[in-house]
Parts: sequence; C-alpha cells; structure tokens
Amino acid sequence: MDYQLSDLINIDELQGLMDHLYSVSRFATGVIDNNSVILTGNGWVDLCTKFHRVHPVTLKRCLESDIQVLGHMQEANPSYMYKCHNGLVDVATPIIIDGKHLANIFIGQFFLEPPDLEFFRGMAREFGFSEEEYLKAVEDVPILTTDQVNQNLAFLRKVTEMLGEMGLTQKRIQEAERLLKEAHDSLEQKVIARTAELAVAKERAEAANRAKSEFLANMSHELRTPMNAILGFSQLMQRDSSLNPEQREYIQIINRSGTHLLALINEVLEISKIEARRVTLEETSFDLHELIRDMENMFRVRTNSKGLYLQVIGLDTIPRYVYADESKIRQVLINLLGNAVKFTEHGGVRVRLEVNKREDTAALLNISIEDTGIGIADDEHDLLFRYFEQTTSGKMSKSGTGLGLAISREYIRLMGGDISVVSHPDKGSIFSFSLPVMIAQAPAPSDLEKQGIVLRLKSDVLPPKVLIVEDNEENRTFLETLLKQTGFTVRTATNGRQAICETEKWHPDFIWMDIRMPEMDGLEATRQIRLLPECKDLVIVALTASVFEEDRKKILDTGFDDFVSKPFLEEEIFEMIATHLGVEYDLFPESPDKIPGVKTELNAEMLLEIPSSLRSALSNAVIRLDRVEIAMVARQIRDEFPDVGRIIMGLADTLDFDRLIHWLDATEKLERYNESV
Repeated sequence: MDYQLSDLINIDELQGLMDHLYSVSRFATGVIDNNSVILTGNGWVDLCTKFHRVHPVTLKRCLESDIQVLGHMQEANPSYMYKCHNGLVDVATPIIIDGKHLANIFIGQFFLEPPDLEFFRGMAREFGFSEEEYLKAVEDVPILTTDQVNQNLAFLRKVTEMLGEMGLTQKRIQEAERLLKEAHDSLEQKVIARTAELAVAKERAEAANRAKSEFLANMSHELRTPMNAILGFSQLMQRDSSLNPEQREYIQIINRSGTHLLALINEVLEISKIEARRVTLEETSFDLHELIRDMENMFRVRTNSKGLYLQVIGLDTIPRYVYADESKIRQVLINLLGNAVKFTEHGGVRVRLEVNKREDTAALLNISIEDTGIGIADDEHDLLFRYFEQTTSGKMSKSGTGLGLAISREYIRLMGGDISVVSHPDKGSIFSFSLPVMIAQAPAPSDLEKQGIVLRLKSDVLPPKVLIVEDNEENRTFLETLLKQTGFTVRTATNGRQAICETEKWHPDFIWMDIRMPEMDGLEATRQIRLLPECKDLVIVALTASVFEEDRKKILDTGFDDFVSKPFLEEEIFEMIATHLGVEYDLFPESPDKIPGVKTELNAEMLLEIPSSLRSALSNAVIRLDRVEIAMVARQIRDEFPDVGRIIMGLADTLDFDRLIHWLDATEKLERYNESV
C-alpha cells in the first residue's frame, strides 16, 4: 500500500507545530509533498503568495523548483539549498518514513545577499506586475546568513526525525488494522486466531508510541530513586557518634557530591523543556558564598587528583545573599568548571569573581572560569554553544554530549545575562558570564536548622504511628530506620493494597506514600483510603521522584496533604511530620564536637595511656609537620584507643599542631614525675 504523508501524520497538528516554529524563528516554512501539494505554510512572503504563485508562468517555475528539490531528495541528500527560478533561496530537508521519501520541509523565501533589483524589475515587466508593488515585496524578503540557515536547518532535521518515528508508528498501526480487516473477511476460525495476534501487534505499536511521553517520567524515577538511598543512608551514617573526623568528612563529601549529581540529573531531564521554551526561573534567596565554596570543595578533589591548582579569587567582593535561580547558577558553574578541569593537564583553574555594577538592591556579577588547558581554535568558537556539537578537543576526549555549554547559555540568557569565551590553542580558555541579581537578606532557617539536628521525639510526646508505603527496599529501610531511631512507631507496606489493609487494621496517624508501586500505585491507594470514613483527616504525604509540576498538581488533587521529592533530606522528613502532626523533638547542635558521647578535649592523662613508642612517633611527626605520618600514627592510636585517636585526628585535620605539642610535652613531664615518685 502506498502512503502519503497526510495518511500518517495529522496535518492540522503538523500545522500547529510549524506555527510554533514560525512564532519563534520568524522564518517562512512549508511542508510540500512529492506531488507539489502544499500541506502547511507559515510566513510566506508576498513575493511568492501575491505574485509568483499567481501568474501561470512563474507558478510553473515554482513547480519546476519543487521537482528539482524532489530529485535531490530522492538521491538521499540530508538537505538541499537552492535558488528557485524566480530568484528566491530555499532550503529543504526530507521527511522519510520507513525508508520512503514522502515530503520535504522547507525554510524558504529569503536571500543570502542583497537582491539584484534589475533582475526583479525585468520580472515585473515580463509578467505584467506592478513594478512599485513588486519591488516593495522584494524589499520585504529577509536576508539571512548561512549560519542562521544552518542552525534552523539542524532543528528541522530533528523535527523530520520525530515525524519519521511518529509516521512509522502510525503506519504500523494502520497496517495492523488493514491486516485485521483482511483476516475478518476470511474463515471464522482464522479470524479469531488472527484477531488475537494483530491485537497484540497493535497494542505493541501503541505502547511504543506512549513510551515517548513516559520516557522522561521513567528516567526521573529510575535515577532519583537510587539517589534517595545513597543520600538517605549517608545521612544516617552522619548520626553515628563513633565516626572519626576523617570518616565524617568522607560522608559529607558523599552527601555534597550526591546533591550535585541530583542537580545534574534534574537539569538533564529538563532539556526537553528548554527545546520547547518551557523553562522557567525558580528564584529564591540563597547564600552565594556557600554555593561557590561548595563548587570549590567539589572540584578540588578532581584538581588534586590531577595535580592542578584551584583558586577562587574575589569571593569577599561579591554579595553573600542574593535572590536568583540557585539551581541554574549551580548547573552553569558545574558545566564550566567540569570542562576546565577535564581539558587541563598542567597548571590549574581560577574562578574570578567581581561586581561590575552595584546598587542598594541589585548587582551585576561577573564570574570567569580561567584554565591553562588545551584551548580552542578560533574557527571552532561558533560550535561551542550549539546543541550536540563538539570541538576537536571535545571529540578527542570521547566524553560529553555537546549539551553542557548550550544549556549554560540558555540558562544565563534566561536569567538576563550572557556568556562569552576567549580561548587559544595551548594557552587555555576563559569562559565569562555576567548575571544581574537582586541583593537579599539572609534566608530565615527553619526551626530545626536554627536549633540543630533531630535526636529523638520529646519524652512527653506520645509516639505517632507512621505507615511507610514504599516498594523500594533500600528507601523503605532508610525511612524505617530513621523514624524508629527517633522514637516513632513504624509499620511498612510494599504496595497500595497492603497500605489499605494496614490502614484499616492499624489506623496510623501519618502515611508516607510512594507514588509508583506494583499492583496498586500510591494515587489509587490514596483515593481508596480517603473513602474510608475514619480516614478523611488522616495525613498522607507523597514520596515522588517526579520533577514535573503537572505531576505534583495531580498528586495534590488526588487527596494527598503534601509531597516530598526524592531524594529527600532527613530534616525534610522531620519537618513534614512536625508540620502536620505538631510533634516536637529533642535536638542537639549539628557540630560533631557537641554531639553527646563524642569527647573532644585532650589531656595528659589520656595520652599517658598510649605506649611511649607511639607517642614518640607522633611527636616526631608533628615536629616535622608531616601530615601523612601524623595521620598514620593517629590511626594506629585510634585502633587501640578510639576516643583519643579520634581527637588527635581532629586536631591534625584542623592543623592544630600547637595543642598537640602542648599535650605531648605535658604527658612527657607527667610520665617523668610518675617515675620519680
């Protein structure tokens, strides 16, 4: 069966898509099938619509041009730029479905250079056009650069790929329906057998089509769910008072890196929003200095491993608290610093911060990332900020997608700034971006942040009953362990049906409900629980890995009281329960040296318990300021004397060698005194 494009693609929907493209680019576009039938048209210039496609001779030339394009497209060219016989330039790219060329998408009706007015005056005379009106129409034709044309052509190629996939799916559905009809006309028994087979084929085709829209949601769930376990259990480990300073620092690095990885995952999932121009700003007040320090700590591990320096210059010159989109600024810094470190083998990286203009409530920041890396050739600068394009150095590294810098520029421009680059081969690169921000006050911390981290429920609080409904074992175990340690009474369920049964039997005060679960998901379980007479006021909070606002609105409309996004922090869990149940907690300061059970003060009596050989080795290492040797001896001491060893390692980590020498000298004097009496 021969198919036309209109058989496989909804032309009205295609017209709407091309309308959106025209509203953004203002380029004239058209979709023309192989019979020269115009299926869609947007923004066509008067020169074509009022003159060339009206007069029979010039219309014939238009059709000849269409045939010429068709011939080139049939030669499997990815695109074709040509000058029609009437003097205008068009660019075409083919729409191919299941290996068959069905139509072409055009960007057309423009000039690549100022038009030859004498040629068009001759056209007016030859075909009886009003010369004044005709030349006015010529003046209205846009003059484009080759770069502008190529950028839009690259986008159109993506559109044709999408149309090809959609058309192929529709073709399979139609073929399945055709075969179904043929089977229906055959013998009754064959009809029954074939109907079943073709129904399965049709369902698979439709499922493949639905998979496109579900892809981002699934990726969000699959990436964010394990991140929840990583961050959750690292938070639980931080509550362990037996951790030594080095171990506590490792856990903090895991937490910081996990948080940055989560931010990266979120931004990758938003690429589709960027292309659809649906990205919006999420501005809040935040600590810009802390963000920069986080970036420094995060990338110092990588620069140290490569033997590079990493310097931050001018942090004290910029405002500390600003009102802006923290996540997008973070992502831009990750992209720029990541590239700088990746392409630098000698020397290092500098982050230079300054304020170009400052007022009482606003400032124009300038942030530069300077490296001494391999640099970028001048003729490749234009590739840097294009989607899916990489420079020679990027291709040689065999890593990256060609998206990072393009996304960064989109974000910076969305926030009202711009980004630039200065780079030369073998001399390094400087990526700079300017960014207007509002100066803000320090954001008010939550009650838990002000007072410390949660230790347990207050003793006079009746422990609430909390039901955890989560199919992922790691996430379920983390939540159960965290809440039980704090004093809550906890039960668990692995799907929505179990949740309903537990609710009817146990009558919990609070339910943590995962959204995506087997057998029955959290949405349906919540609907049914809300129908139970005794559960209308039960607090149900969703646990969701979705990053899309429409999904969160659907959650609240279903009957949830609130939601928490995965991966979540333990303070979010405690605050959510406190908000809805009014419970209070016993808290302790977050600083490890104030956590009960962790000794921090050193004295001579404690050191006297350590063998003199170890004390002597420690003393010699401290005198030489040999941090490696100090750490090695401290670990030996910690293995036999945990409390003393942890304190010594803490002093060494903070370079507090004076106190170490003081107590080692005092111990030596105490030992001599004990020997003399």
